[in-house]
Amino acid sequence: MIGADTIKLYELSGNQNLKDQFKFAFDPTVPQEIKYYKNGETVTIDFGETVYDNITILDILLNSKGEQLYTDKEIKNVAFTRIDNKYQFKLEKHFASALNSNDEPCQTVYRGFRINAYKDDKEYPFGFVIKTDAY
Repeated sequence: MIGADTIKLYELSGNQNLKDQFKFAFDPTVPQEIKYYKNGETVTIDFGETVYDNITILDILLNSKGEQLYTDKEIKNVAFTRIDNKYQFKLEKHFASALNSNDEPCQTVYRGFRINAYKDDKEYPFGFVIKTDAY
């Protein structure tokens, strides 16, 4: 959930190429809208009945094709809090969005969030894509 909206988490396990792992959100054959959210919104990740031992959340800037925009050095590790089986974090500006030379006011960027959930020494990757203000 972001604010009051529910966003589907997509399983990424079949897509091991990290450079284009978010192309599912840009597939022209699947009508879907990538929603815009303001920085400062609260994101809640709820896995329902499934309890994971640990998770990591990565924030990755994307181009308009769903490909990773910069190198792995510009992937942001997101700090979160865990309450029962729910994980929360605030949408913050991505530091690498300032690297874009396009100096338009009110510019938006695509952001892919990869959630690596771990249970019994096995990784379960999930993801979702949104738009936010660049800075």
